[in-house]
Amino acid sequence: MLHPDLDSLRNQYNEVLDELEAGNLSYDDALSSVQAMSVVDGAGFVWLIDTATGGFLRAVPGEVPEEADPSQFAAARIPPVGSSPWASQQDLLRPPSTTRSQTQPRAKAPTPQFEDEDEDELSPMMRRRQQKPASRPGFAERARGLPLPPVLARNKRTVVIFVVLLAAFVVYSQTSKEEAVPTIENASTTSAAPLLPVETLAPVETLAPVETLPTPAPEPSPLPSSAELESLKMALISGDRSQVAAVVVEEASSKRLALFTARFYGYNATGLQLVYAEPVLEKRKVFVSVSLVDSESGDVLSQRKVRLIRSEGSFWRFASLIDFEA
Repeated sequence: MLHPDLDSLRNQYNEVLDELEAGNLSYDDALSSVQAMSVVDGAGFVWLIDTATGGFLRAVPGEVPEEADPSQFAAARIPPVGSSPWASQQDLLRPPSTTRSQTQPRAKAPTPQFEDEDEDELSPMMRRRQQKPASRPGFAERARGLPLPPVLARNKRTVVIFVVLLAAFVVYSQTSKEEAVPTIENASTTSAAPLLPVETLAPVETLAPVETLPTPAPEPSPLPSSAELESLKMALISGDRSQVAAVVVEEASSKRLALFTARFYGYNATGLQLVYAEPVLEKRKVFVSVSLVDSESGDVLSQRKVRLIRSEGSFWRFASLIDFEA
């Protein structure tokens, strides 16, 4: 388990890595931020983050840090009762003595080897650094080291003035060329051949909107369909006087209407059926033959030819009551 100070140091390192991967920090800024982070344990050692491996480094103040295990982090100790507070503070602030000989040279920080190490073992900062190409010295830095000829070395001021005037002349010549390029406007005015006048086209006459004619409703069939004839038959044998009166144009008396309603209902109740023939058109009048047929024997008991009239609303009705017993 990491000490809280080391855990805080690791969290700061992870935040810098997140900013580096998000592109909010450059590699150099991230490297300097990590190198500036450190904590001091109770023994006076300075703890840092290794930018090459992401591990922990421990060092005596002023010396090169070395890799150390986080368990070696010494917590701060409270001085015992009766001891001198000033002495305890001096002990905490006094850096630990090093066991390295004074004549022994300081060890250099380990340099990461990109070719020998596996890419997965590199820290995010090192992978980002590996992908970034090494910067090359600029022209100005390389030019500083070049020796000047003796003539130029003695007349540096004259050379500088000449270079400045030459640069101004080049800029002025480029500007003059850009201004001399004819634009579309002045090219049209300086053209030798006169432009022909553009013929003015007569405005196209606006066509009047085509009137939308209403779609005529399909003309009804001059003859009733089988479904319409069946509807008339069902109304006749319903036993309802109002339905019988609705399908007959004849204005019959209530007595006559009641008798015929009973007849048609009785026909159906006793197995006598109304059978229609194909309706025909005679002199613009529609007629249909209605037969009273015994359903058991199939005999035609009576047959009448009745006229059909189309009323308002395209409903078909019988012209009169069908009297099979007359």
